[in-house]
Amino acid sequence: MGKIGFAAKSLCKSALQSSSCPYCGSHATSLMERKHLVLQLRKCEACKLQYRFPKDDAAENYHFYQDAYRESAVTELPAASEVPHHNCQ
Repeated sequence: MGKIGFAAKSLCKSALQSSSCPYCGSHATSLMERKHLVLQLRKCEACKLQYRFPKDDAAENYHFYQDAYRESAVTELPAASEVPHHNCQ
């Protein structure tokens, strides 16, 4: 999807969606940042989650990360036995 398609889809979603928190459902959220007049970074005043608005649903995320997302260099997480234990005080 190109930039114009993404912007159009995002504008439609923002008109139809509530900006409530996707975690706790609170409507007490505040705008922290805005990007290109289309995307917002919002913060929930109840649980402090920061999230992007308009929100993608689970099916959109699955499609993007399974079909459309391509990364040339992928880093695997180390096994627990490979991570040294640190004493943080």
